[in-house]
Amino acid sequence: MDGSGADMIELRRLLACLCLPPALLSVLA
Repeated sequence: MDGSGADMIELRRLLACLCLPPALLSVLA
């Protein structure tokens, strides 16, 4: 388990960056 865990963290980080702005906008709107 040297690369898979880091890849999953990177994917989660990318998904968070993609999903959080629209969610924040929908909450603020």
